[in-house]
Amino acid sequence: MIREGEKDVTLKYLRKNPRTIAVSHYTDGSSSTSLPRPEGHTAYHSSKVNFRFRRSGADVDITRLVQEQGRNIKHYSQYLHERARAYGDVKTDYVRNGEGRLRKLSIEKGLLREVECVQQQIRSLLRCSVGTT
Repeated sequence: MIREGEKDVTLKYLRKNPRTIAVSHYTDGSSSTSLPRPEGHTAYHSSKVNFRFRRSGADVDITRLVQEQGRNIKHYSQYLHERARAYGDVKTDYVRNGEGRLRKLSIEKGLLREVECVQQQIRSLLRCSVGTT
């Protein structure tokens, strides 16, 4: 929606409603929260049950994969939150239409503030890992 939708509408919405993309129910191995389970299903703590399967002749630990993807989803959610926050602060989405804007800004017109916003977005984006192991 951010990329293909109407310009800046989604970022404005996310800026006003940050809980929309808040992710607290994915497991990342660092907390006791876990994926929600359907009613009536038994919950298994990931440290007690070890699910494995074979892919291309190698054992794959499902628990590790779930934790890795939970971490990726959490980091991407934090990136989207940071992008929406930065949009609210400087009224520019640097990913979609900020090309060349920083070159034209003077310090008096907010160059340092906008550079800081871009740095925060880059920091959040670098935490995301889209590759699989």
